[in-house]
Amino acid sequence: MGYSADQQLIRLEHSAGYALELSYQFDQLTLIELVTGTQRQWLVTCRYAENGLLAECNTFQFTHLYHAYNAAGHMIRWHDTDKTDAYLQYDTLGRVLSTRTASGHYQDCFFYDDRARCTTYQDAEGGETQFWYNTEGQVVREVDPLGREHLTEWAFSNKLSETDALGRKTEFRRNTFGEIEQVITPAGETYRYDYNGFGQITQSTLPDNQCWRFWYGEHGELCNQVDPQGRRQEYRYSEQGERVRHILPDGTEWRYRYNAQQQVNEVIAPDGGVTLLAQDIFGRLLETQDPLNQTTRYGYSPLHASPAGSLIQVFLPDGVEQAIAYDSEKRIAALTDGAGKTTRYEYGGFDLLTGLTRPDGQRLTFGYDTLTRLNQVTNASGDTYRYTRDRAGQVISETDFTGRTVHYQYDAVGRRIGARYPDQRLVRWHYSMQDQVLAQQTWHCDALSSTLVGTVSYGYDRAGRLLSATNADAVVEFDYDEAGQLVAERLNGREVRHQWDALNGTPAARQVGELGLTFVYGAQGELTRLQLAGHQPLQLQHDRLGRETVRESAAGFIQACNYTPSGLLAHQAAGRNSALFQQQLVAPESPALHGSAVNRSWQYDRAYNVVGMDDGRWGKTQYQYDRNDQVVRADFGGFLPLQEQFSYDVNQNLREHRCLPRGAQAVLAQASQQQQAGRVVKRGDSEYRYDAGGRLVEKRSQKDGYRPQLWRYRWNEQDQLSELITPTGARWRYGYDAFGRRIRKLRVVDTPPLAPSTGPATASLAGYAYLWSGDQLIEEVPVYADGTVAYEQGIHWLYAPGGLTPMARYAQGKLHYVVADHLGTPRELLNEQGKVVWASRLSTWGQAELWRQAANDEDRVSCNLRFAGQYADAESGLHYNRFRYYDGETGQYLCPDPIGLAGGLNPYGYVHNPVSWVDPLGLAGCKGNKGELSKPDFYVGPAGPSSTMPSKAYRHMDSESQWAASTIENKTAPLSYFGYTKYGSGKEARDAYQIFYEKGNPGSWSDARLLGEFDTLQLYKGGVPQVKVPLANGGKGPELELFTSAYPQYGKGGAVQLLPTEKNLPVTFDKVTIIPE
Repeated sequence: MGYSADQQLIRLEHSAGYALELSYQFDQLTLIELVTGTQRQWLVTCRYAENGLLAECNTFQFTHLYHAYNAAGHMIRWHDTDKTDAYLQYDTLGRVLSTRTASGHYQDCFFYDDRARCTTYQDAEGGETQFWYNTEGQVVREVDPLGREHLTEWAFSNKLSETDALGRKTEFRRNTFGEIEQVITPAGETYRYDYNGFGQITQSTLPDNQCWRFWYGEHGELCNQVDPQGRRQEYRYSEQGERVRHILPDGTEWRYRYNAQQQVNEVIAPDGGVTLLAQDIFGRLLETQDPLNQTTRYGYSPLHASPAGSLIQVFLPDGVEQAIAYDSEKRIAALTDGAGKTTRYEYGGFDLLTGLTRPDGQRLTFGYDTLTRLNQVTNASGDTYRYTRDRAGQVISETDFTGRTVHYQYDAVGRRIGARYPDQRLVRWHYSMQDQVLAQQTWHCDALSSTLVGTVSYGYDRAGRLLSATNADAVVEFDYDEAGQLVAERLNGREVRHQWDALNGTPAARQVGELGLTFVYGAQGELTRLQLAGHQPLQLQHDRLGRETVRESAAGFIQACNYTPSGLLAHQAAGRNSALFQQQLVAPESPALHGSAVNRSWQYDRAYNVVGMDDGRWGKTQYQYDRNDQVVRADFGGFLPLQEQFSYDVNQNLREHRCLPRGAQAVLAQASQQQQAGRVVKRGDSEYRYDAGGRLVEKRSQKDGYRPQLWRYRWNEQDQLSELITPTGARWRYGYDAFGRRIRKLRVVDTPPLAPSTGPATASLAGYAYLWSGDQLIEEVPVYADGTVAYEQGIHWLYAPGGLTPMARYAQGKLHYVVADHLGTPRELLNEQGKVVWASRLSTWGQAELWRQAANDEDRVSCNLRFAGQYADAESGLHYNRFRYYDGETGQYLCPDPIGLAGGLNPYGYVHNPVSWVDPLGLAGCKGNKGELSKPDFYVGPAGPSSTMPSKAYRHMDSESQWAASTIENKTAPLSYFGYTKYGSGKEARDAYQIFYEKGNPGSWSDARLLGEFDTLQLYKGGVPQVKVPLANGGKGPELELFTSAYPQYGKGGAVQLLPTEKNLPVTFDKVTIIPE
């Protein structure tokens, strides 16, 4: 450190060779520069008003703000370089009386009653929140705008208890150092924490006595941890405190190396693969080289180094360049893909996104209330999706683009307890003391009476694990071992058993009846073997990036694939193994693959759209796209070449479909689609009618010279298709379990069935029964008209754990392997010797063309699987898609998205580009991933929208706390406030979450620099997310605060924030990092 003659700090030098230099005018800091050798980069500039107070501060890494003051030195105005402009008014004691903003947000007032020690906050939406304080200035009582009360007890600065508006009390018991030793929930369950002499947690114990244990080194570093299953992880460090080895329970390890700035520059995986990293002085990634020596480079803006946005170029290994542009507030203003197509973003005050312009020039707009809460989305045609909120900010009504409105009700702690639909349905939820959903009831209400039409009930064990879920069609049950691992699940008595690897906790085996399936994994957790009892194992090989390259069986089957430099599927071959096939696998100079049964390759444009696919069976397929990456033309080769042409409306809904033989001038088939607010109401000679719930109830087709063809659809109280009546009068009924999984479809017959049996079937086929494990359809079994369930004739689908598309089909002693394309669509079934027994291709929007086989072919098999997650129903022509039904003719679903706009801006639409995207659950689209393990964008519980969360969340913590080191090392910590936005710096996170922080001030709340990223599946119990909207003002209330707004003096706010319903719920992070200041 260096000082001036006036003892002002003017230079800070780092051991890595760079320095910070500080300049002053009189006693006021005016400039901070980063000096590296002969180069200088300004970091902070300051300008002061005549009264000596800071008038302007511009930073290279963070914000650029202006300030104005009154004569008393109170800040009366602050604004940024764009539309955020706030004014403050004070009383004689220097307390804020009101706030006003140029954008109309936060037009708020404050009232102080010193005698009653009560402060009242009035917001511009009509809400009034009151806070009562004790003599120490701590909030002891809060009443929100709805009159809901929250109480807090204190002992000095330690919180002793919190009592919510239902009277549920949570207690915190501490040791003499103020560390929490016990958390006692309202239900009487106790969470325990033990510490060493340095205040580090050594043991964390759950109410069911499961515990995690931790050991530390002499410098406080975490050295070992053991989970409740007895699995030990170990950590080793350099003399500088850098973690250099992470040893996993099975003995494999990750190793890390660092540069002189203590930045990770080399990561060595358990299989020996090396990833190289290069970073600049700000810690920004400049270059990565993966274990296959493929390099990705990153370029940054010369104008700023904001963690929120300074990346302007990405240079991918295949030469594709992507670009990002920013506005004056360092917000993303434009994204440009590799093909030069640009999406633009506009913002209003407080960084609220107000407009989005797609590459085709069409614009979407977003509106907010005065507390910056989203209240409307308007699409390109002017249709508006609206949210109405109560004074506490809870959404009390939601109106979609078609005008359909759903009204919501909440209890005193913000749990949704009712939803009233426009078709006179009322859904009510009932909860336990632990906020678990115990029952969901659906009522039909009219002006005179209410009738209960359906109930779903849930049961739990003491640890909060789901034991049962029951509705009118099914009982689903779950069993767990002492370690809390699922060991059995039963659907109406049909059982699936699970075994788990003792060292790494991965699935080891699955058993259904006599059918046993085992799994083996490699050093990086990749599946290396799948074996069905009584058959040769399927061996899998992977490259250094963990991507599957080969799967083969000693019985003769083999499949191989390779990838483009950017990781897209490039070539695929399958068939019978041979010496020639093996030679291809060791000849890297010849990337193309050739198999005896399957030969396929893909070509992509610079936006990574599929533009060509060569197939040895079907010929060449080519695609053309518009500016929005939507398919406008598809040319299919093969024996009967065909061309499809498409056009779309301004909201990306399919408007016209033409189909003609390639090269022909006359149109073979043409259908124009008329949309009404995003759902098709007329297509060609077919008309579509919907009920008040937005569900398709009738499709009428009238062709010249023919009788009208009428399809009728009936729906149950859960918005599930329950009955279909075809034009011939055939009637089909469908049943579902409590999780919305279809468990049967049956054709209604006139005569009643005989007593069900499982013996040989002699009656006519009536339908099918289905068995599930999670979201995987694992069994389909014929059901005959006499009630016989013919398990011996069933089809079993065999998946990799977490897979979207099965790897194999097993039926009546025969095993067939699935070959899926880049989307995870099954394209071929091959027997164990590598012979094709079934093949198909899909049209652009999913209608199947089957490979012709002789009717007497003894190897002939069937496959009803289509796009990933879809199952084709011959009786309707529809595809069952988990939560909805898809129509390949219209490219739309039959009912609106259960999760609303969380599933996309087209609630009836499938995906915008079915050649590159899939929607495996019928909820939200995602990039196709060959049907392999792919984390969804959202998790959805059985209650639909009210149990939906993004799959990834973030927790910003204090990097200076005593827990920081252990959190980084063991990647686990008690969860408090969290959100779904990843902020790149502590300053940005504090600004969004309105966190008070002053360097060196022990009263600071947090620097928000310790960033933990975690999977929100941990927050579900029994399919219900165990989260709640926090009360405002740090939990003091009284109003709810989903979007941070209570402390505008500490930041702009606007971040989504939630709390786990269980205090200090431990979560495991996927990644923990310290982000820049």
